[in-house]
Amino acid sequence: MHDVPGTVTALDTLLRSLEPARHDGVYVFAVAPADADLAALSPVATMREDEGLTVVLPEADAIRAGLPVLFRAAWITLRVQSDLAAVGLTAAFATALGEAGLSCNVIAGAYHDHIFVPVDRADEALGVLRALQASARDGQASRPADAVPIPVPVPVDVVRPLRHSILRPAQPPEACHYPGDDKACTLHLAVRRGGRVVAVGSMFEEDGAWRLRGMATEPASRGRGLGGLIVEAFAAEVARRGGGRLWCNARVDAAGFYRRHGFADEGDVFDLPPIGPHVRLARVVTPAR
Repeated sequence: MHDVPGTVTALDTLLRSLEPARHDGVYVFAVAPADADLAALSPVATMREDEGLTVVLPEADAIRAGLPVLFRAAWITLRVQSDLAAVGLTAAFATALGEAGLSCNVIAGAYHDHIFVPVDRADEALGVLRALQASARDGQASRPADAVPIPVPVPVDVVRPLRHSILRPAQPPEACHYPGDDKACTLHLAVRRGGRVVAVGSMFEEDGAWRLRGMATEPASRGRGLGGLIVEAFAAEVARRGGGRLWCNARVDAAGFYRRHGFADEGDVFDLPPIGPHVRLARVVTPAR
């Protein structure tokens, strides 16, 4: 057996160096006839099984060849040069993606791992992988058994149901459609466990600062630090965007949570009908270096 120069076997090093990158376009898994002209199809990967020849190729090429499409995917390459004998890497990223409810199909090359995820959730998958890399760099996760929940960017329709059920259950769902939900600079984060959304939050640009809204954790998942992970993820994003003031209007009974995360009171308690007493808190975030 020969080693491939430059490849890495240490799991901690692999996780710290994932560097996921998406390829342009849509790729599909399809079944080709046993005598198919592979040179004409130009697949990026093949697997020959007793039942038939699986090919992975650009969607347009599959349609042109009249091949039945089994799975539409985004192709993500982990740019770290992983050794084929490395132990634990696939389990680590598959666990993180699985916790977010994301299926993945993995193909190993001589130098890199290639992950195919549902095309409509490609950005979310990239967020999970980047968060896994960041957690490893911070020393928070090295193996699936030690993995911490990861807040990842999600579309607004992912956060709204938990917003509604926790924050405003007696009001119509539209009460949890916030101004700015769909702006390009708005960031929605969610933590999933076993594919289920258990904690959410949103951050908006407002009056030259960054506002937190819609922080919610399902009752069964409270006490595990999920809200704190989301707050710190927002603070890290503010730092990445150049720093500034991060603020929120918190219910009085939740104010202690924000104080524990470096927020300070601004002004007196005020009433916010029909929800009740609130207090404004803010935290100054310095720019990332």
